[in-house]
Amino acid sequence: MTEVRWRSHLSHLHDLLRPGGYIELVEQDVLPSCTGPCTSHLMQKVEQAWCARGMNVWRAAHLAELLEEVGFEAVRRLDVKVPIHHWAGGQGSTIGQLSDATFILAHKALVEGSVRESMARHARVMAKRPLEGMLAEACVGLSTLAGTSDAPVSEPMTENEFNALVQTAREELAVNRTYVTLHVYWACKRH
Repeated sequence: MTEVRWRSHLSHLHDLLRPGGYIELVEQDVLPSCTGPCTSHLMQKVEQAWCARGMNVWRAAHLAELLEEVGFEAVRRLDVKVPIHHWAGGQGSTIGQLSDATFILAHKALVEGSVRESMARHARVMAKRPLEGMLAEACVGLSTLAGTSDAPVSEPMTENEFNALVQTAREELAVNRTYVTLHVYWACKRH
């Protein structure tokens, strides 16, 4: 989300909450940690695409300040590292499927030059897979990159460049024990 939307949504949640009530937010970093060079390069391209749409890929790690700015107090945060791909067993495989969805969406942005037209279709396809709820939600969330523009979101790559980069990135996930960080926040509305 953009900064304006973050502020708007958190303000709205604050307004809905009774005085003394608590809120819990669970937000994931958009970009993974402990990546290899190819994964870093690919994620740098994804970050550029998000930034071109006015989105801060690191906002999830810095929500405490914004929660306080909109009126919450007693803000607490817990960070949880969630492994990506098969090196971590079942949980990692599940998150790995989400990273595959990210690679597919990155392809739309980086090779095809735009993402708007294909996102709704891609979300419907992902919804038919075993992790339908989580994957469809991830695709819809990632599709917000598209906005209403067909303008290129990054310098385009060739199909071969992209495929080679993704293949190496997938291999790096296991070698580097790549993970994403979930940020869990709790905050209270003032009495």
